[in-house]
Amino acid sequence: MSNLNLIDFHHELSQQDFYLGRPAIAQTLVWKKVGYTTFITSSKAAAEYDAALAEYNAAVEYAASAAVSRGIGPMEKPQIEVAELILVAKTSPLDCWLMPWLWTAPTEYTKTLAKMKLSCRLIAPPQAPFNQDFAVVLENVKSLMDASATKGYRKQGIFNSKGGGHGSIQVQHTVFELKQEGEKDDDNAFKLGDWPVNPNSPAALAAHKEMVAKNSHHVHRLPAYDVDGKLIAPADCAQLLAGAVVRATISIKHWSIRSKTCDTYAADIERFRVIIPAPVHGQAGPSSPRKRKALPAMDDGLSPSKKAHI
Repeated sequence: MSNLNLIDFHHELSQQDFYLGRPAIAQTLVWKKVGYTTFITSSKAAAEYDAALAEYNAAVEYAASAAVSRGIGPMEKPQIEVAELILVAKTSPLDCWLMPWLWTAPTEYTKTLAKMKLSCRLIAPPQAPFNQDFAVVLENVKSLMDASATKGYRKQGIFNSKGGGHGSIQVQHTVFELKQEGEKDDDNAFKLGDWPVNPNSPAALAAHKEMVAKNSHHVHRLPAYDVDGKLIAPADCAQLLAGAVVRATISIKHWSIRSKTCDTYAADIERFRVIIPAPVHGQAGPSSPRKRKALPAMDDGLSPSKKAHI
């Protein structure tokens, strides 16, 4: 990857509204509470959500009256437009848990296969100018967390995960989503039965078999793309991403736990695009791969690669 390409790429990224490497970007974002969880969004999106929610509530109240209760179709509750924050980082080769067969048995925090989350830690990339930007990224994330903090509560997550510290960002991806009654997968959705599990784990095999038999969950494969913009197969994600420099798009959410007097933060992976490939690893997975929302086969976002650049 030429330095010229990286500089041009950096210039384009720096023009993006949600690029975390730009100083004081936190001042342009707001937190919006939906249910028990608070999300980062833009001021404009927050205002639009409030207006849509008010309209929805008024319609529900009107439809509830006896005079108009008949013939009123189902109304869809408005959804908040969560800010998709962009940064360039290296995925830590020592803290990358993106393999689909990660779950092998119940643990304290992940009691079932259905609750499995993939995760990795993002660290500063060695390449300029993104290595300097990463310090700005960390400061912006810290400012955003401080803006939603509950007085007297300790913070956990993102910075405070195991082995982390304030020099890196922990990100996660939720694989399975429980289906609502009568809900079906899209025709092009990744099939639950095709999700790779550890063949050497009786607990994983049994849990997967039960999920498939009940057809109980949607699969959200990791939205990760290689250097050419092609969607990476689940079984290849850990090998191709550990140690790679990526354009990471994340969203951040927050909730308070009163019983533990703590604020919990989580950064969800919205998309990864490899910018500089990881060193070749000799590791092989234990099996071969066979948002409900189907992922595009190609990533057409900003990239320093001329082949995929727009």
